[in-house]
Amino acid sequence: MYDDDGFDEFGEEAPGDDVLQVVERSDGVTARGVAGALGIGTEEAKERLRDLRANGEVEEAADGTWIVPMQAGADDPYVF
Repeated sequence: MYDDDGFDEFGEEAPGDDVLQVVERSDGVTARGVAGALGIGTEEAKERLRDLRANGEVEEAADGTWIVPMQAGADDPYVF
Protein backbone atom coordinates (compact mmCIF):
# COMPACT_ATOMS: atom_id res chain seq x y z
CA MET A 1 0.00 0.00 0.00
CA TYR A 2 1.31 3.45 -0.91
CA ASP A 3 0.67 6.64 1.02
CA ASP A 4 -0.33 10.00 -0.46
CA ASP A 5 3.32 10.82 -1.20
CA GLY A 6 3.74 7.64 -3.28
CA PHE A 7 5.87 5.70 -0.80
CA ASP A 8 5.22 2.32 0.80
CA GLU A 9 5.81 1.43 4.45
CA PHE A 10 9.51 0.83 3.70
CA GLY A 11 10.03 4.24 2.08
CA GLU A 12 10.14 2.80 -1.45
CA GLU A 13 8.54 4.80 -4.28
CA ALA A 14 5.53 3.42 -6.10
CA PRO A 15 6.36 1.70 -9.39
CA GLY A 16 6.32 4.25 -12.18
CA ASP A 17 7.06 7.28 -10.01
CA ASP A 18 10.54 7.60 -11.48
CA VAL A 19 9.06 7.44 -14.99
CA LEU A 20 6.45 10.06 -14.10
CA GLN A 21 9.19 12.37 -12.82
CA VAL A 22 11.10 12.08 -16.11
CA VAL A 23 7.96 12.86 -18.11
CA GLU A 24 7.05 15.79 -15.84
CA ARG A 25 10.46 17.40 -16.41
CA SER A 26 10.15 17.28 -20.18
CA ASP A 27 8.03 18.93 -22.84
CA GLY A 28 7.47 15.50 -24.33
CA VAL A 29 9.70 12.47 -24.13
CA THR A 30 9.81 9.15 -25.97
CA ALA A 31 9.78 5.78 -24.26
CA ARG A 32 13.38 5.39 -25.40
CA GLY A 33 14.24 8.72 -23.76
CA VAL A 34 12.64 7.57 -20.50
CA ALA A 35 14.57 4.30 -20.70
CA GLY A 36 17.85 6.15 -21.25
CA ALA A 37 17.21 8.60 -18.42
CA LEU A 38 16.49 5.81 -15.96
CA GLY A 39 18.87 3.14 -17.22
CA ILE A 40 16.07 0.64 -17.86
CA GLY A 41 15.05 -1.26 -20.97
CA THR A 42 12.79 0.37 -23.54
CA GLU A 43 10.15 -2.33 -23.15
CA GLU A 44 10.07 -1.80 -19.39
CA ALA A 45 9.72 1.95 -19.94
CA LYS A 46 6.83 1.34 -22.37
CA GLU A 47 5.10 -0.91 -19.86
CA ARG A 48 5.43 1.66 -17.08
CA LEU A 49 4.16 4.41 -19.39
CA ARG A 50 1.13 2.29 -20.34
CA ASP A 51 0.40 1.72 -16.64
CA LEU A 52 0.64 5.45 -15.95
CA ARG A 53 -1.65 6.17 -18.92
CA ALA A 54 -4.19 3.67 -17.57
CA ASN A 55 -4.19 5.66 -14.31
CA GLY A 56 -4.62 8.95 -16.18
CA GLU A 57 -1.23 10.29 -15.10
CA VAL A 58 0.33 10.61 -18.57
CA GLU A 59 -0.91 10.79 -22.14
CA GLU A 60 0.71 9.87 -25.44
CA ALA A 61 0.80 12.80 -27.86
CA ALA A 62 0.10 12.40 -31.58
CA ASP A 63 3.85 12.50 -32.31
CA GLY A 64 4.50 9.50 -30.03
CA THR A 65 5.94 11.47 -27.14
CA TRP A 66 4.62 11.18 -23.61
CA ILE A 67 3.38 14.18 -21.64
CA VAL A 68 1.70 14.93 -18.32
CA PRO A 69 -1.76 16.43 -18.81
CA MET A 70 -2.14 19.96 -17.42
CA GLN A 71 -4.11 20.19 -14.19
CA ALA A 72 -7.31 22.18 -14.49
CA GLY A 73 -9.02 22.10 -11.12
CA ALA A 74 -10.80 19.99 -8.52
CA ASP A 75 -13.83 19.16 -10.67
CA ASP A 76 -11.84 18.50 -13.84
CA PRO A 77 -8.41 17.19 -12.79
CA TYR A 78 -6.90 17.02 -16.29
CA VAL A 79 -7.13 18.91 -19.53
CA PHE A 80 -5.80 17.15 -22.62
